[in-house]
Amino acid sequence: MPMSRFDPFALFDLPYRIVKNHSLDATLFIPTHFLSRSNHKQRCPVMVHFHGGGFILGHRRYEPWFAQWFLDLAQAHDAIIIRPDYRLLPESSMADILSDVDHFWRWVQCDLLRIAEEHSWGFTPDLSRILCCGESSGGSLAVYSGLELSSILSDGAGHDREAAISGCTDDQVVIQAVICTYAPLDLDVPELRIPRPRTIMGMRPPPPRQAEILIRKYMQKLQQSGSIRTWQEPTPEMWELFLCMTQQCYFSRLLKGKDGGNKDMFNMVKRMAAKVTQQHPNPEGKMTGIIPLWIIHGMNDTLVSLFFWNP
Repeated sequence: MPMSRFDPFALFDLPYRIVKNHSLDATLFIPTHFLSRSNHKQRCPVMVHFHGGGFILGHRRYEPWFAQWFLDLAQAHDAIIIRPDYRLLPESSMADILSDVDHFWRWVQCDLLRIAEEHSWGFTPDLSRILCCGESSGGSLAVYSGLELSSILSDGAGHDREAAISGCTDDQVVIQAVICTYAPLDLDVPELRIPRPRTIMGMRPPPPRQAEILIRKYMQKLQQSGSIRTWQEPTPEMWELFLCMTQQCYFSRLLKGKDGGNKDMFNMVKRMAAKVTQQHPNPEGKMTGIIPLWIIHGMNDTLVSLFFWNP
């Protein structure tokens, strides 16, 4: 039996939200040597990872899209990994996805320490030492989390009464840094606004007219079903849909906030960039009020061009 890159970890699935009788789950990746300890409570750092897939594909346990370096980093620092699912486009909206991310962080704040104690895992998650990461769409959600965490937690159940919060930990939840890999962070670029034939990752989607027909058939079917999708492997059919929607520039329509307000994730990034350019380092050489953010992007990326996140 081939080895899995998850072998050094014990995996635990935990629900963090229920939407229309659909469970949204997060998987905890716990280094196996933690579980062999007895009566030893180590405070360990937490690595939160949002999966990629263009907001259409992927899930929290999809191993081929889980970077080995991230798992190695967790092992090197005795960290636990938490990887949540979230609702996917086009069945759900960008507002739905951000609502799921908000609920996930409140679950971390209110339930994670209690769950670790109840399971006697031999460690205590250190919520003041969180590294937040993601690739592609997950990178966008990691940046959103880093920029908005304080308001997410302070809002509590303010914008969604189903999320009533009680008994939350007094421990401070702090994202110390964000690592964002090949993520779309700016929608106002020609590549996302002007449909045209493209070669994406060495593949050419169907011609524009055929691509539009494929997309519309899928959209009509989902309107009839009203289903929620949170788990999608890149089957040939769904990968073709993803390529068609990329070529035909559907993402700029699906991802933008309707009101252009505070929940428009991509406007947040622009505001952050403007804040950085106007600010000067303090005497210690640090920027105040700006979370450390490492953006990694391939120069020849054919799916998400480099300038997509360039302020």
